[in-house]
Amino acid sequence: MFQFFGLLLLSLALQINALPPMNEDFRETFFDFEGELKCDLAKKGHPYVALIKLWEDDSYLSDKLGDDELKQVYELDEDAFPNTYTIFAREQGDGWDPGMKYELYLSVQHNCTPNRQTIVTDIPITSQKFEIKNKTYHVTKNIDLTPGSADRRSAEKRLRRRRRHVNKRRH
Repeated sequence: MFQFFGLLLLSLALQINALPPMNEDFRETFFDFEGELKCDLAKKGHPYVALIKLWEDDSYLSDKLGDDELKQVYELDEDAFPNTYTIFAREQGDGWDPGMKYELYLSVQHNCTPNRQTIVTDIPITSQKFEIKNKTYHVTKNIDLTPGSADRRSAEKRLRRRRRHVNKRRH
């Protein structure tokens, strides 16, 4: 009985220590994103987006290993044409970041491809800077998922840049 009570106290102490300190260093940033998801290959009434999430880029690798998925809820309206989305997210700091900025991107799982194959496209958000501070950012971001669009080219450029960085680190 006493061993169980001791484990209970230890687990409570660990949970309390895991909470961020509520002082002047505590920063909670909120993000309110909305927009349209366009696909010139899709037909009205045929959904083409399965999932959309907001991420914070922390990785120097070509995958999402070090990236942070923000705490969020999202709504995806597949009946609207083009599809629409809304994301409400929050983040509490970015660890050690001398630039004091979030590097955000939207990860979209969709089948806006010529063969309707499902892929994931990471769209960088470069339209504005997101400082790490107590603030709410409201962003309208329309995304064109059509192959060859500016958004798809931007996503492909980001992926190539990350892969080049990994190759430099290996040599």
